[in-house]
Amino acid sequence: AQLWDVSGGVPTGGVGEDLYAQAVALTPDGSKVVALVPSSDDLGPGEVQVWDAATGVGTVRLPGRSPACADCQAAAFALSPDGTTVALLSQRNLYENAKSEISLFDLATGDRRLVLAGLLPVYQDVRFSPDGSRLAAVHVSDR
Repeated sequence: AQLWDVSGGVPTGGVGEDLYAQAVALTPDGSKVVALVPSSDDLGPGEVQVWDAATGVGTVRLPGRSPACADCQAAAFALSPDGTTVALLSQRNLYENAKSEISLFDLATGDRRLVLAGLLPVYQDVRFSPDGSRLAAVHVSDR
């Protein structure tokens, strides 16, 4: 992920530059870079990786699988408004056995705090409310 100073368009550094990432976000205070990194073969679970924005050093890796969904893949993530929690959406897209789960992780420690497991249908995206008290997820059939 490349970082820029938007006031002048000047690059200020980067993290995880040799990785392919599907999505990226900065914590509200700008101290951490968070990215969704799929597996290199699209068959593995993928993960969310976290780096220190100032040093580029990796700090935490959040797995795309859990005991509740051992064959799920990381699909999307959201940062809480206070920057302390990551909601990681994982999914299994097998037609007759499709499902999703959302795990809430502590951004500082990587500890999984809560799992919303066995969610049907397969959800595509997840977001926190502005005050961080609720979580919204959307699936393909939502209109």
